[in-house]
Amino acid sequence: MLAQLEVDMEVVESAALACTGLVALNPSPAQALSSRLRERVDLFIVNEGEFDALPEIHRAPLVVLTLGAKGAQLLQHGRLVASAPSIASRVVNTVGAGDAFAAAFTVALLRGRSHEDALRAASRVGAAAVGDARSQPEVQG
Repeated sequence: MLAQLEVDMEVVESAALACTGLVALNPSPAQALSSRLRERVDLFIVNEGEFDALPEIHRAPLVVLTLGAKGAQLLQHGRLVASAPSIASRVVNTVGAGDAFAAAFTVALLRGRSHEDALRAASRVGAAAVGDARSQPEVQG
């Protein structure tokens, strides 16, 4: 299961607790997480601002930290275990780039890719998302 916090926190927590497989969470927008949810999440995927706002996840089992132009890192219980450089891309639209990255990393991990390969794949998908205006269509009023 992959979730983010634009969905109601109670729904995310209920789904996570019911899930019998991997639970990945992008806690965006950053907000306080219950201890039950923190303990159930196998993988947190955060940007620098979210990481700074949520010190309680710094030593979680797995944390992907996206660093924009500086690439991405994977921390395991607070220790750096993998990293990947950013992929150069002309930025057209940043909306949804984090979601695309999170989905790509989670899928790559579930397919058995190494941590570094999963980070590289997610970085490629994130770069493709920011480089294409169609990655997030405009909302019609």
